[in-house]
Amino acid sequence: MVETSKRLLTQADISLLKRESYPHLSDLSSRYLPEINVAKGFPAKAEFLDVLRTSWLLDTSPDRPELECVILGLGYALGLIIRDRFGFDWYHIRNEFGEAIAMVGLNDAGSQITVTPFAYVEKKGDFPNAEVFIDLFHLLARQGVNEVKTGTE
Repeated sequence: MVETSKRLLTQADISLLKRESYPHLSDLSSRYLPEINVAKGFPAKAEFLDVLRTSWLLDTSPDRPELECVILGLGYALGLIIRDRFGFDWYHIRNEFGEAIAMVGLNDAGSQITVTPFAYVEKKGDFPNAEVFIDLFHLLARQGVNEVKTGTE
Protein backbone atom coordinates (compact mmCIF):
# COMPACT_ATOMS: atom_id res chain seq x y z
CA MET A 1 0.00 0.00 0.00
CA VAL A 2 1.65 3.25 -1.13
CA GLU A 3 0.93 5.87 1.49
CA THR A 4 -0.14 9.41 0.72
CA SER A 5 -0.95 10.31 4.31
CA LYS A 6 -0.78 8.75 7.75
CA ARG A 7 -2.01 9.79 11.17
CA LEU A 8 -0.94 8.28 14.48
CA LEU A 9 -4.03 7.01 16.27
CA THR A 10 -4.88 8.75 19.51
CA GLN A 11 -5.66 6.85 22.69
CA ALA A 12 -9.34 7.65 22.06
CA ASP A 13 -9.07 6.14 18.55
CA ILE A 14 -7.45 2.99 19.95
CA SER A 15 -10.11 2.72 22.67
CA LEU A 16 -12.84 2.91 20.04
CA LEU A 17 -11.05 0.29 17.96
CA LYS A 18 -10.90 -1.96 21.03
CA ARG A 19 -14.62 -1.48 21.77
CA GLU A 20 -15.48 -2.41 18.18
CA SER A 21 -13.08 -5.35 17.83
CA TYR A 22 -12.37 -6.92 21.20
CA PRO A 23 -15.82 -8.56 21.63
CA HIS A 24 -15.20 -10.47 18.39
CA LEU A 25 -11.80 -11.67 19.61
CA SER A 26 -13.39 -12.74 22.88
CA ASP A 27 -16.17 -14.61 21.04
CA LEU A 28 -13.68 -16.43 18.79
CA SER A 29 -11.44 -17.37 21.69
CA SER A 30 -14.27 -18.62 23.91
CA ARG A 31 -15.64 -20.69 21.04
CA TYR A 32 -12.40 -22.23 19.74
CA LEU A 33 -9.95 -21.96 22.68
CA PRO A 34 -12.16 -21.82 25.78
CA GLU A 35 -9.19 -22.52 28.05
CA ILE A 36 -7.81 -19.05 27.20
CA ASN A 37 -9.66 -16.13 28.76
CA VAL A 38 -8.54 -13.23 26.57
CA ALA A 39 -9.82 -10.78 29.20
CA LYS A 40 -6.79 -11.91 31.24
CA GLY A 41 -4.47 -11.74 28.23
CA PHE A 42 -3.55 -14.03 25.41
CA PRO A 43 -0.36 -15.48 23.94
CA ALA A 44 1.44 -12.88 21.82
CA LYS A 45 2.19 -15.55 19.25
CA ALA A 46 1.26 -16.10 15.64
CA GLU A 47 0.29 -19.66 16.57
CA PHE A 48 -2.55 -18.38 18.76
CA LEU A 49 -4.03 -16.48 15.82
CA ASP A 50 -3.48 -19.38 13.42
CA VAL A 51 -5.28 -21.81 15.74
CA LEU A 52 -8.28 -19.48 16.03
CA ARG A 53 -8.44 -18.88 12.29
CA THR A 54 -7.95 -22.55 11.37
CA SER A 55 -10.60 -23.61 13.89
CA TRP A 56 -12.95 -21.11 12.27
CA LEU A 57 -12.09 -22.43 8.79
CA LEU A 58 -12.89 -26.00 9.88
CA ASP A 59 -16.11 -25.02 11.68
CA THR A 60 -19.08 -26.38 9.71
CA SER A 61 -21.75 -25.53 12.25
CA PRO A 62 -24.67 -23.36 11.17
CA ASP A 63 -23.78 -20.74 13.80
CA ARG A 64 -20.19 -20.36 12.61
CA PRO A 65 -19.10 -16.73 13.12
CA GLU A 66 -19.19 -14.50 10.05
CA LEU A 67 -15.98 -13.50 8.30
CA GLU A 68 -16.44 -9.92 9.60
CA CYS A 69 -16.14 -11.26 13.16
CA VAL A 70 -12.87 -12.97 12.23
CA ILE A 71 -11.55 -9.83 10.51
CA LEU A 72 -12.30 -7.60 13.48
CA GLY A 73 -11.24 -10.02 16.22
CA LEU A 74 -8.08 -11.41 14.67
CA GLY A 75 -7.14 -8.12 13.01
CA TYR A 76 -7.25 -6.37 16.37
CA ALA A 77 -5.27 -9.16 18.07
CA LEU A 78 -2.70 -9.11 15.25
CA GLY A 79 -2.26 -5.36 15.72
CA LEU A 80 -1.76 -5.82 19.47
CA ILE A 81 0.83 -8.54 18.95
CA ILE A 82 2.73 -6.48 16.38
CA ARG A 83 2.65 -3.50 18.76
CA ASP A 84 3.83 -5.50 21.74
CA ARG A 85 6.39 -7.75 20.05
CA PHE A 86 7.84 -5.37 17.48
CA GLY A 87 7.16 -1.89 18.89
CA PHE A 88 4.99 -0.70 15.98
CA ASP A 89 2.38 2.03 16.46
CA TRP A 90 -1.27 2.22 15.39
CA TYR A 91 -1.91 4.54 12.42
CA HIS A 92 -4.69 5.49 10.05
CA ILE A 93 -3.30 5.55 6.51
CA ARG A 94 -4.83 6.81 3.29
CA ASN A 95 -3.67 6.38 -0.29
CA GLU A 96 -5.02 6.05 -3.81
CA PHE A 97 -6.47 2.62 -2.94
CA GLY A 98 -8.41 3.72 0.14
CA GLU A 99 -8.01 3.94 3.89
CA ALA A 100 -6.83 1.42 6.47
CA ILE A 101 -5.76 0.94 10.05
CA ALA A 102 -2.08 0.05 10.02
CA MET A 103 0.79 -0.88 12.27
CA VAL A 104 3.85 1.17 11.34
CA GLY A 105 7.40 0.65 12.56
CA LEU A 106 11.01 0.52 11.46
CA ASN A 107 13.23 -2.37 10.53
CA ASP A 108 16.92 -2.71 11.44
CA ALA A 109 17.96 -0.55 8.47
CA GLY A 110 15.61 2.27 9.53
CA SER A 111 13.15 1.63 6.68
CA GLN A 112 9.46 2.02 7.41
CA ILE A 113 7.46 -1.21 7.52
CA THR A 114 3.66 -1.09 7.35
CA VAL A 115 1.27 -3.94 8.16
CA THR A 116 -2.49 -3.52 7.76
CA PRO A 117 -3.79 -6.11 10.26
CA PHE A 118 -7.51 -5.99 9.42
CA ALA A 119 -6.87 -5.97 5.68
CA TYR A 120 -4.39 -8.84 6.10
CA VAL A 121 -7.01 -11.00 7.83
CA GLU A 122 -9.63 -10.02 5.25
CA LYS A 123 -7.29 -10.84 2.37
CA LYS A 124 -6.55 -14.28 3.81
CA GLY A 125 -10.29 -14.92 4.31
CA ASP A 126 -10.93 -18.56 3.43
CA PHE A 127 -7.36 -19.13 2.18
CA PRO A 128 -6.66 -22.78 3.08
CA ASN A 129 -3.15 -22.29 4.52
CA ALA A 130 -3.34 -22.84 8.28
CA GLU A 131 -0.26 -20.75 9.06
CA VAL A 132 -0.98 -17.33 7.59
CA PHE A 133 0.15 -15.48 10.72
CA ILE A 134 3.31 -17.54 11.14
CA ASP A 135 4.04 -16.73 7.48
CA LEU A 136 3.57 -13.01 8.17
CA PHE A 137 5.94 -13.06 11.13
CA HIS A 138 8.56 -14.89 9.04
CA LEU A 139 8.15 -12.21 6.36
CA LEU A 140 8.69 -9.48 8.97
CA ALA A 141 11.86 -11.24 10.15
CA ARG A 142 13.14 -11.44 6.55
CA GLN A 143 12.51 -7.70 6.25
CA GLY A 144 14.74 -7.05 9.25
CA VAL A 145 12.03 -6.50 11.86
CA ASN A 146 13.16 -7.82 15.24
CA GLU A 147 11.36 -8.15 18.51
CA VAL A 148 11.74 -5.25 20.91
CA LYS A 149 13.65 -5.86 24.10
CA THR A 150 11.81 -5.45 27.36
CA GLY A 151 13.14 -4.89 30.84
CA THR A 152 12.33 -8.48 31.76
CA GLU A 153 14.64 -10.07 29.16
